Amino acid sequence: MWEDSCHDSGSRARGWRPTPRRTLAIILADLVATKGVVLNGGYNDRYPLGSGHWNEVGNRAAAEMTGEQLCAGSRAIARMRQ
Repeated sequence: MWEDSCHDSGSRARGWRPTPRRTLAIILADLVATKGVVLNGGYNDRYPLGSGHWNEVGNRAAAEMTGEQLCAGSRAIARMRQ
């Protein structure tokens, strides 16, 4: 589900083809829209909810989504699940 930015002609020549993917930003925006969670700010008075860097919820959501995507493409994990 990630935007693939690693396009090199050598890998394409070996049969690799990019597939349509959604970026992490779009996935997180969907999470905010559907669940109403706030993914940034709220950790002090200078950065109220909705501003600044990711908070604990935002970091957790991004980490879980990243992990899911990394594991989804793993042949080793696919063999373990069989």
